[in-house]
Amino acid sequence: MGNKAHETSQLLFRRFGNISNILDATPQSLREALPGMPQVGDAITAASQLSRAGFSEALSNGQVSVEDQKFQDFLLATLQAEVSEKLLAIYLTQDGNQLAQDLASVGSRDSLAIRLRPLMERVFELKAAGFLLVHNHPSGNATPSDDDWDATHKLRSIAKALDCVLFDHLIVGRGAIYSMAKRQFLRR
Repeated sequence: MGNKAHETSQLLFRRFGNISNILDATPQSLREALPGMPQVGDAITAASQLSRAGFSEALSNGQVSVEDQKFQDFLLATLQAEVSEKLLAIYLTQDGNQLAQDLASVGSRDSLAIRLRPLMERVFELKAAGFLLVHNHPSGNATPSDDDWDATHKLRSIAKALDCVLFDHLIVGRGAIYSMAKRQFLRR
């Protein structure tokens, strides 16, 4: 069995390049890479889903910090390999404890629409002090675009007017996370 496992892992590395790409591969692409071994692809998909669930569970109802390696790992595992832009909203207490997280929007490869009304309704429903936004750049470059800066500025102003806080807007690229709060764009 050990030799077969080695051969299978080498096949996957040749096809996908690295472990992150293997874990982010679709079930269909795993089946195509491993003809005659659908159970191996299913096991990899299950392991990937369990890993993400574990990251999420470790963060639930706990304090969220951009400096926390577990939080960074969760964001990278969840968003860095996505082929379209996705926006996560993480709702927080005043102390930074997570109340909930939602997939707030799914866009295209290079754009994303942020609907403010559902975000704010959820803030009020949860009695949250505010929220943290996280979206990915499928290009792999975590640098904010002009649209990212504009949207963040508008969201921050509207949130402040409604007596809540946009704690941060994070952008996930390949192996990198850009924090607008760290860059002092989101001063309170």
